[in-house]
Amino acid sequence: MPSCVLAPLRTPLAIYRNSQALFPLLLFHVISNIENMDNKHEKFLLDKQKLSIRNSFSVLLAHEAKKLLSPKDTSYFTGEPVFSIAILHRFLRSRIFPAPYTIIETGYFKKSLGNLSDKVIFDKIAEFKQLLRCGDQRLNCDTLTKRDRFVSTNNSGFFDKNGIFVSDFLSDIIGIRHFHIGYNKDTNDNLLFVRFDKDVAFLLTVGTHKDIHVDSGNSAVFRAIEVEFPSELDKFFPELKGVFLDNLQINESQKLDKAKILKSAGVNSFFVDSAGRSRMFGLGFSSARTPISTTLFIQKVRQELHWIFFENNEFKLLKNPPYVVSFERIDSIPHVISCQRDNDLKLHFTFTKLNELSNITKLIDIIDDVYFAKGENRKLMAERIKKRCLGCNAVGTTEPYKPNSLASMKN
Repeated sequence: MPSCVLAPLRTPLAIYRNSQALFPLLLFHVISNIENMDNKHEKFLLDKQKLSIRNSFSVLLAHEAKKLLSPKDTSYFTGEPVFSIAILHRFLRSRIFPAPYTIIETGYFKKSLGNLSDKVIFDKIAEFKQLLRCGDQRLNCDTLTKRDRFVSTNNSGFFDKNGIFVSDFLSDIIGIRHFHIGYNKDTNDNLLFVRFDKDVAFLLTVGTHKDIHVDSGNSAVFRAIEVEFPSELDKFFPELKGVFLDNLQINESQKLDKAKILKSAGVNSFFVDSAGRSRMFGLGFSSARTPISTTLFIQKVRQELHWIFFENNEFKLLKNPPYVVSFERIDSIPHVISCQRDNDLKLHFTFTKLNELSNITKLIDIIDDVYFAKGENRKLMAERIKKRCLGCNAVGTTEPYKPNSLASMKN
């Protein structure tokens, strides 16, 4: 028995010899200390295993995100999962997929055309619709001439010059993008605003860069949302109950005081809609300027990984730490592929089936969509692993998995 186990008891040897009454107590303390050491060792091993899952997941996700970054952006990228997901999400939001789109011209869009007379703009809109219907990739190209391109180089960066993640409320939260449709002397600042819902494109309005600032109170984009999507207005621009911005205009001193009160409550920008109601931006971003939904999504994915590896009795957890090798679809079925070494140093690969409603499955589909948007084929690990298991010191197993195991985590 290690002497360090007895050391914390500090029991004089004379008392131990002369008192039988203390013996059970002493024995209890010795056993208790041994159990505590075992528990601490087991906890250390468990923490190490959890850390290996967490780190390997982060590394895999960062690897996919880093492929989308320029050398400048790479220098600011920390590899944190929340930024990895935000990068993947923003990339998808800023791309036209190589697939056909359905175009819906809203009433507000048709009305906005009444204020235009330049044939160049009408020709550019007609060209845009023609290219969008077939998912033409020229709509993503920022290297064309000003006359031919629809997007600028400003759309391609993920971090600003200070290393802060670039957020876009209209694109990231509402799904609205703008395209350049005028480049002669008189029409240099004409933009076409489009809201995307999967493969459906709603033409909202024609405007300028000023209309991007939807909290100005005079934004054509906000007016279009107000008219075309009234049921979603409170979702993106919550109403400030009991706050009338007209009252803020009494004098500059009172306006400043009331503005401070609103800002102390988290209301940094507010404006009036066409009905006179006071509204604010929805709280869609975290302090890191990434969408809050991204943070929540990462937390759900981590919860599912914890459940698979540490709370699922069907998964065989060896003493050596497990690592996430890949998450991908195998014959259309979503899987998490993990790897462990046994005591004989053999590699054990486990293919764990997932429920279609799980958040890890959503992550798989996000990564697959990125490759599809780039027109590339994703290199999958499953076949490479199976070949390796047949040709070297490795063991491949398919873990049995109940179809509805993760159904409760679908949200």
